[in-house]
Amino acid sequence: MADTEVGIIFLRGRLSPATAAGALKRNMPKEQIIFFEAPDEIMPRLSSSMKKGDCILVKGSRQTKMEDALRKIMDVFGIEARREESGKEL
Repeated sequence: MADTEVGIIFLRGRLSPATAAGALKRNMPKEQIIFFEAPDEIMPRLSSSMKKGDCILVKGSRQTKMEDALRKIMDVFGIEARREESGKEL
């Protein structure tokens, strides 16, 4: 991630310290690495950081409940869920 144009990473879960360590090792500024515990914690920082044209990648396991963070993001930015042909929510 540090070798890309990623502006900020938000981390959650037991492996997040290792992800942060890797980003720091690749010279990502410490201020751009944000840890959070609950989905509600991500929104104030994310919504104040976002600008038109930015992309958000949400990656995580069901164990870390990243789908809850994704729902919060979608609610705040007025994005509706899409469904696959199978009916599964995307």
